[in-house]
Order: sequence, then C-alpha cells, then structure tokens
Amino acid sequence: SVVGQAIQFTPQAGFSGAVTGSYTVADSNQQLSNVGYLFATVNPAQTGWAILDSFESGTDGWGPAPNSTPQSAGTVAFSPTFNTEGKYSLQVNVTAPGWFGVNFPTPVDLSNWPALAVDITPTSVGGYSAFAFQAGSNYDWCQNASYQALELFGTTTLTLQLHPSQAQPSPLQCSNGTPDLTSVHSLFVSLPNAATYYLDNLRAGP
Repeated sequence: SVVGQAIQFTPQAGFSGAVTGSYTVADSNQQLSNVGYLFATVNPAQTGWAILDSFESGTDGWGPAPNSTPQSAGTVAFSPTFNTEGKYSLQVNVTAPGWFGVNFPTPVDLSNWPALAVDITPTSVGGYSAFAFQAGSNYDWCQNASYQALELFGTTTLTLQLHPSQAQPSPLQCSNGTPDLTSVHSLFVSLPNAATYYLDNLRAGP
C-alpha cells in the first residue's frame, strides 16, 4: 500500500523469504506507465540465541587485545576440553591478565540483538569478568557497567545487555555516549588472573 511518499509492505505473520510486487503510475491524463517491480526480503524473526562462534574450526583470530591497558598477554589454543557447544572450545592461557578477543575482518551489525553471552570455565582461580567491544567510526570503547563473578571449577555464562531495559537502564559503560551497534569492529572478554580459561558458545540473543 502507499503511505505518504513510500510503499509499505506488511507480510503475513510467520512469513519469511523473498517477495516481488508490481505497480503502475497514472499521469494527469490517466495514461499508465510501464510496469515497475519491487523486491523485498523478509528475514526470520530473531526469537532465540544465534551462535556467533563456537570455535569448531580453530581459534578464529582470538588473542590478547592489542594496546589494552593493562596490556594483556598469553596464548590461545583450539581445545576439546570444557566445550559447551559443539566439540571444541577456546583455551586461553593467560600470563598477564586483561582483555582477550578478536578484531573482526569487517564490522558486525549487532543492533538488532538485545544481548551477548559466552560460557567461561576457569580451571584454577575465579575472579570477575566483563565483555567489551569497539564500535563506530571512532572505535568507541564500551563494556559491561559492572563485572560478573566467575564460578571456580564451574562454567559461568557471562552476559552483556546491549540496550537499556527496565531491569538494566544503564547496562553499558562507553567512552563516547551511545555506541553505533551497526558497526562493531572488535569484541573482548576480560580474564582476570594468570591462569587457564576455556571459552565457548559466543552467542547473541534475547
């Protein structure tokens, strides 16, 4: 249907896929134009968790965050231990505590996702952890407004709410106001002690 100067398309509930529509335009003399076509793609509703990385084929570019303060250090490895999704996890051997993560080859759009989560399993010491990311043209830094405790000898699901809610009106602490979630360049996890940690099932969801 025509709404103002725009064409509005409303799919049926539950529909996803490609749609094609056609139209003609009449001038003041009621002469019709040639047929024009409109194309639209309806994506499935994001109602559950979507896996971003489960480290099934390697370390996927993860490592100590460059130029972080304090500077983190350590090594990462592909591991079949403490996997919570699939058969493998990311083993992080921390020698200098700090931020570990990945710089994406191209920016990632997280604007339609309410939250991020990752499973972390410490092996010898717990501590507190948080997510962080860099977004927008200025690579603005954002992280959890508060750190989350890691269960020793167990698996903790670290979460980050990306948008304000009634329960968490200020979930992010950012260097430059509201982040541009349509252009996320990097993603990091804080690992607080010189120890070995296992990360798996990085996901976005409700």
